[in-house]
Amino acid sequence: MSRILVDQVRSNSASSDAITLDGSGNATCAGNLTVSGTTKAGTITDTSGNNSSTTEQIFQGRARVWWNYNQDGSPAAIRDSYRVSSITDNATGKYTVNFQDTLTDPCGAVSASFNANAFDTNYSDVATPYISNTACQVLTPNMEGVPYGGLHDCDYGYGVIFSDD
Repeated sequence: MSRILVDQVRSNSASSDAITLDGSGNATCAGNLTVSGTTKAGTITDTSGNNSSTTEQIFQGRARVWWNYNQDGSPAAIRDSYRVSSITDNATGKYTVNFQDTLTDPCGAVSASFNANAFDTNYSDVATPYISNTACQVLTPNMEGVPYGGLHDCDYGYGVIFSDD
């Protein structure tokens, strides 16, 4: 069997190396890289090295929008989110999550809300989401106590939206 051992690959007409290999077998490509045929990868990472996904995660789908919302705060506020431009507190037990981008085919909306004290007779294990391409309206009904089914503000509101884009 034959082997070619190199540390750098450069075109005859180029002034710098096109591909550099380090001692661990990692390749660095200066400029654009075009690959024809099948490309196999285990994990794909951004250039900063901070954000990565496995090919399986990408294949199975990633959340397009998610949020963690303090619905009962003064004022109500977003704790953390991804691709959410704002959240509008519409009324007691009603809020709208406005998306940063328009989703082409939003599906798989999941939302839940609860209070820090689950035994205070005002909690929601389920929140009802109504989704469009640009927003999701959420209702948080009382699942225990009086009035059962009446809307109320929760300490924690969460949601996840999936989409084909």
